[in-house]
Amino acid sequence: MATCPVVNFPIICIIAWMLLNSSTAEESSEICMPPLGCLSTAPSFSHLPLPWHRDQINTRFYLRTRENREEDYDLQVDNLTSLQLSNFRPNATTYIVIHGYGMFGSGINALPKEGFFKRLLAREDSNVVCVYWDDGARTGLDYLQAAANARVVAAELLHFCKWLQRHTGIPFGSLHLIGFSFGAHVAGLVGHGLGRQVGRITALDPASPGYEMNPPEARLDHTDAIFVDVIHTDGQAPFLDGVGLAIRDPIGHVDFYPNGGLDQPGCEGFSLKFSACEHKKANVYFLDSVDASTAPLRAYRCQSYERFLAGKCMSCRGNRCMDMGMGSTKIPRRKHVKMFVQTRADPPCRVYHYSVRMHFRRGRYVAHEGHLKITLQGSEGSSAEIALNSGTLQQISPGHSMTILVTSSDCLGTIMGVTFRWDEAKSNQWTSIFSWFGTSSSADVTTLTSNSVVYVRKIRVKSGETQVRERFCSPNEVKNSGIPPSKAVAFSRSLCEE
Repeated sequence: MATCPVVNFPIICIIAWMLLNSSTAEESSEICMPPLGCLSTAPSFSHLPLPWHRDQINTRFYLRTRENREEDYDLQVDNLTSLQLSNFRPNATTYIVIHGYGMFGSGINALPKEGFFKRLLAREDSNVVCVYWDDGARTGLDYLQAAANARVVAAELLHFCKWLQRHTGIPFGSLHLIGFSFGAHVAGLVGHGLGRQVGRITALDPASPGYEMNPPEARLDHTDAIFVDVIHTDGQAPFLDGVGLAIRDPIGHVDFYPNGGLDQPGCEGFSLKFSACEHKKANVYFLDSVDASTAPLRAYRCQSYERFLAGKCMSCRGNRCMDMGMGSTKIPRRKHVKMFVQTRADPPCRVYHYSVRMHFRRGRYVAHEGHLKITLQGSEGSSAEIALNSGTLQQISPGHSMTILVTSSDCLGTIMGVTFRWDEAKSNQWTSIFSWFGTSSSADVTTLTSNSVVYVRKIRVKSGETQVRERFCSPNEVKNSGIPPSKAVAFSRSLCEE
């Protein structure tokens, strides 16, 4: 049984190789492969080497349906008998899954082929095809050669789709291409070649090297299908100031940025950072969205990740929220719509989003810095105590308010109350040293006295999933005396009516 290869490699090795082999081709060369036509190193591919011959890449198409869930069926292009003997259903949706770079081996863990087959077929009685090009993806450290070979895979898949349509009558609109890494650009080139008639392309963290600077017709673009949705998970590596494995800019009709599209939960630590963990997370999130038994991954339109984390993008009015992955839909008359969502490290990846706004009472008390924490009490359970803004210091100023995004892994239902607590900032030895010399540092933490208090007038909570807004007020005993450090205070709706 064949398996789909995928990415599983140390990023540092690839970038080091690219830096040593960054020269462009001095003159155009060409390779012709009937019936696919000719490919050359002329613009827009002059920065890539000449692709290998199709015989060396050996692209194959493996079909599964509900009649052969566990066994690959080899659909041989231009062999009509292989199509007639297959379980291919012309009236069903056809999903085509395309893998990316393989380095030295198949790297099966990065694109779980069995997961795609199992979940897509469980969700829908469909045709699922895996495009297998392991021999052309396994190029060692020569990452750009794999990028070049992907062009041959695109030509093979274009020929396959035309052959399939010619003999089964399926409309190109019934095709849903799902491409990971270089596979995303393969899907884009196919969509462009089919006159942008493909129903949908889902791009899972489309690869950056070799394609990011290409014009739209030479890489994935929103014009390549009726609907193009993109999931970005590795737009920036933790070094070289923004160089990453995948394209960060929006290139689809809708572009999703889970956890900002950069650092993914569960990928912390040196070894995971350099093993393409964040790159492969796009597959995890998409497969999670295909599973009908899990809650959808709700994302929200926002101008930037910073505004999203500030809790300022929790509206669902006017297509401002949608499900990431399988359930995403095209927004009429729009392109490059940026959607943000937070996730858990492991499936089910869904978290529940809340915009929390805290109002500090006016008065003559001094501004403080502290660590703010809340607990949400809902009709279906309570959250753990949540450190606002990942536990970093927050400025508490009289008469001001603060809005921030809060997430919970558990469904809490209707929010019934909020418990607030804060810890004062602690001074450190450097603060004392600076004070000896009568100087201060902007990096110093404010030193507070033991009787420091803050005055929180009310807390507003809006649920992103339900769009319900609730207001919670402080009890009378702390309205005048304030809230000292470490004291947990329960805010409730009923207190707002007093």
